[in-house]
Amino acid sequence: MEKKMELLMAQAYLKFASKEVQKLKERIAEMQDEMQRKETSFQKQMAIYKKKAQENWLRAHTGERAEAKQISETNFLNRRWPIMQSQRMPQEPRL
Repeated sequence: MEKKMELLMAQAYLKFASKEVQKLKERIAEMQDEMQRKETSFQKQMAIYKKKAQENWLRAHTGERAEAKQISETNFLNRRWPIMQSQRMPQEPRL
């Protein structure tokens, strides 16, 4: 009788433990799914930020090139101005 009672208790514990294991397996699967979703979301965000960074770099590089061109043109005109002034025909004074 005592052995039968122990067997019944062991079976009940096994059933309980099996349910707990199943619950934990389901929870693990849910957590893995959630982690996968978050990882995918982070990867998408990283791609967006990377694209924005590239666009910003391109804009900055374009601006730097335009500024360098403007400086070059300004320097050229500053060098040419005295030459043009010296080659300029004297004008008659206006009255």
